[in-house]
Amino acid sequence: MNQRVRELLHLPDIHTLQAGAAALLAVLAINPEQVDTGQYRAIPTVAPKVSSPTDMRSLAATGVTYEPAAVAPAPAENETPDDQEMPPSMPDAIERFIENNTVRLGLGQLSCSGSLIRNQEGEPIGALTAAHCLTSADARMANPLLRGGDGNRYMVPSGQITLGRGENTAGLEPVGDIESFVLPAPTSNVDAAFVVRAGYTPRQILKAYRRRALTPSEARELIPNEDTIWLAGYPQIQKGDGAGNAIRQEFGTGYVGKDISLDLGSWQNILSATVNKNANGALCSWGISGGEGLVVRPGSRSSGRPAVYSVGPISSFAPFYPIWQEGEDASTVLIHPRTLARQNRFDARQTFPEANLKAADALCNYGYMPMRKYVVVYPVTDKSLIPGPVKSLR
Repeated sequence: MNQRVRELLHLPDIHTLQAGAAALLAVLAINPEQVDTGQYRAIPTVAPKVSSPTDMRSLAATGVTYEPAAVAPAPAENETPDDQEMPPSMPDAIERFIENNTVRLGLGQLSCSGSLIRNQEGEPIGALTAAHCLTSADARMANPLLRGGDGNRYMVPSGQITLGRGENTAGLEPVGDIESFVLPAPTSNVDAAFVVRAGYTPRQILKAYRRRALTPSEARELIPNEDTIWLAGYPQIQKGDGAGNAIRQEFGTGYVGKDISLDLGSWQNILSATVNKNANGALCSWGISGGEGLVVRPGSRSSGRPAVYSVGPISSFAPFYPIWQEGEDASTVLIHPRTLARQNRFDARQTFPEANLKAADALCNYGYMPMRKYVVVYPVTDKSLIPGPVKSLR
């Protein structure tokens, strides 16, 4: 284990890691409230590359470093268990949906995954992603949320906002200009957000998404240890294209339960599913925040034909194995300690005693339930463009 990480973890009580792990948080690119249980927001950025313990100390001084998306090979220590269950074959309808709609949202040097939302004519009018991509402490550090004198909410991104579709992050096809973001109201417990394309309204986006979202009663009909929730996005833990670029990854995750109580801030409505590394060495990890969980139901509400429905975006993940990341000088840095991995598995066994967790690499958590109360945030290139007086919403 890296000596600096040993020092960071040598605390009287591991459940008070927030008090002394600022440098480790920078490496993880996670929020302090997730450290005590090892449950991470799926994170709106990749974990920063670290080349030495000295770099870790410098990260602690700045809080967090955001770098362009790059891949981190799946660590050798994450061995696949001999009894790992093979995921079912992906349904054609899911495959087509992923190909046509999976997107990557760039917010300066932060990144998230998501899915396009289309109107009844098939035109992309926006996208679904995770709310914490815009509202977490790390996100607000890079993209502060502000209230203008006109009563509207604004965001000043640290760089260009992009929304692109494609298999390789090196050549994503731009989807269009972004008009605004729709976030849950501060009192809401939904970790979902929407990107609104120019020329469309939040009301149109929400109406279009509700047509494909499972209702709470429909979500309750999912069968633990039987139903598969399909997922696609651009996680950091993967082999990539061999040139340092992330490629779109797809997973079949096994549904195990809902509404578990996690220490993840105010968002508690979640569906949980187990996941294994796929053929590309990819895992539900940093960068896949907002990736949409998908299910196929026997009949659509209107036609009775099989249809694709949404359970919500990825909100968090909990690895069951230590995760190492290779540094620029070929050294390795521990970014998810064994202690937390063991705690994750123990907690999951207590919560889902019927699930085959021995054969799983991680737990993925989807934020679900349609958004009923929301606020609109407008991105601007400079704070001076916001009508005064300007107040921080941090």
